[in-house]
Amino acid sequence: MRKLLFLTVILITNLMYSQTKVIEDIADYKLLNNGVLSNNDNSVDGYYFFYKVDDLEDRKTEYAIIILDKNLNETARKSYIGAQNSKLIQGVFDGNQISFLFMNEPKKFLKIIGFDRKGKEVESLKYELSRTDIIFSKKQRRLNNEIRLIPISKKGVLLRYFKNHGEHIGFISTNKKENWNTDSPIDTIGFKEDLIKQSELFNSNLKQYNFLGIGKSYIAFNEITTSSYYYGYDREIQSIFFKILKVDTGEEIYSEEIKLKIKKKEEVKSYLNVVFTEDGIMALGKYYIGSKNLKKGKSAGIFVDKISYAGEIESTKNINWEDQLFEKFQEENSRKGKNHIFFHDIIKTEDGYIAIGEQYRKVLTEEGFVSKLITLGIASATKILISDAYFFEFDQNFNLKDIKKITKKASLYSGLSDLKSAEESAQHLKFYGYFDYLMTQNKGNRFFSTFVNTQLDKKKKPTSIHYKTVIYKDSKYSESSFTIPLNDNIKRRVLPAKFGHLLIYEYDKETEKSSLRLEKIDAE
Repeated sequence: MRKLLFLTVILITNLMYSQTKVIEDIADYKLLNNGVLSNNDNSVDGYYFFYKVDDLEDRKTEYAIIILDKNLNETARKSYIGAQNSKLIQGVFDGNQISFLFMNEPKKFLKIIGFDRKGKEVESLKYELSRTDIIFSKKQRRLNNEIRLIPISKKGVLLRYFKNHGEHIGFISTNKKENWNTDSPIDTIGFKEDLIKQSELFNSNLKQYNFLGIGKSYIAFNEITTSSYYYGYDREIQSIFFKILKVDTGEEIYSEEIKLKIKKKEEVKSYLNVVFTEDGIMALGKYYIGSKNLKKGKSAGIFVDKISYAGEIESTKNINWEDQLFEKFQEENSRKGKNHIFFHDIIKTEDGYIAIGEQYRKVLTEEGFVSKLITLGIASATKILISDAYFFEFDQNFNLKDIKKITKKASLYSGLSDLKSAEESAQHLKFYGYFDYLMTQNKGNRFFSTFVNTQLDKKKKPTSIHYKTVIYKDSKYSESSFTIPLNDNIKRRVLPAKFGHLLIYEYDKETEKSSLRLEKIDAE
């Protein structure tokens, strides 16, 4: 919904309350960002809209934020004056405040401004950058490694950014706790600024952070230290650590070094997903036996580690590919051995756990191959194909009991590059919200998992948006779905809503109206 020009007014309709709301006096405002305010149980509690109003004298720009409550009553309208040439990168709501991240390349800084739920501006935070920081950030952007804000429920926001030729994570508290930053020491022997400009090789050691999971109070990532770094195309990995941090303090509760060299029958893990539950931290991935299999990328199976919030491993379970249920999983797919599962959530049930995932694989596409030829190898010829949903049922000890397949339409997205693995591309797609999985609403011993994708015609033109919800109730699965036709004049997105509902946001370019409506999930 980015960069929509509202020429007259916004009209918002909410079917639940059978009322309309007109936001007055916003002629010629440009909508830069909008989102949902939610309460503790993730029910919709209000909405915010952030506009660019006008460029002013003295190289200033005026912005406006408008906040509505859940009944569409306007509760706040505030003005903000910022520097011109500042680009809004992102806006997020963490439960305490609405935060907006700006980048100003000419003046070389990042700035985070915030507003509370009543529209009161809070103290801003500024990160000074150097010329080489700006250049390095641009290089990373071309590698799909972007500056990003990540909301942490009722805690604050994480800022992923680049400085001193390395990657950093900064935590900005919104509940009066201390802010913190990860250290990224770097050896810049022989480094010259013009080498970055020319994209030439320079000698350095730097850290990268691949996010594997984000919870209400914790984050998990792989910390990768590399040397001889050539902007992602040529690098030598020095070390990999799997880490879990407590976000409001930066305290490290778990750290494990991943071996880069293993012996003939030695086992090594590759962490791919981390899901934070009330019962503990569930870390999932693949395990390899022997150095030859590790080099070939041929895993022996998947593992599930249960880690306590005190940082202790409570249980470890390996499930090898020879397991009968995994043979069944592979038989349902035409490309045996090429399929992967990305787990989005793990739900605790009376009998054990259910892991909710989507199948994906790396595919070569005709248009991608042509693009690679046209761009002389810069573009990627491969893409990531996301297809069916799978529900893995485990008992209390994480013994695999059953696998439930839910058939759905496939989606195709660009991966990181042809040189990256399917797993690395999947982590990137998850981080930026490109999987079809939307959310899971859990209540008691039942839950609703919703998947959203765009349907295409034979000419690959979008025709409709399809919403499929999988309902788990009384140890049984059922499905509910609906489709909304698309046309060029209406843009749509789906937003979280109260339990058992979806919130559909629509903007009609012809009538210049925006509407919100609740869609009830048919769970009977």
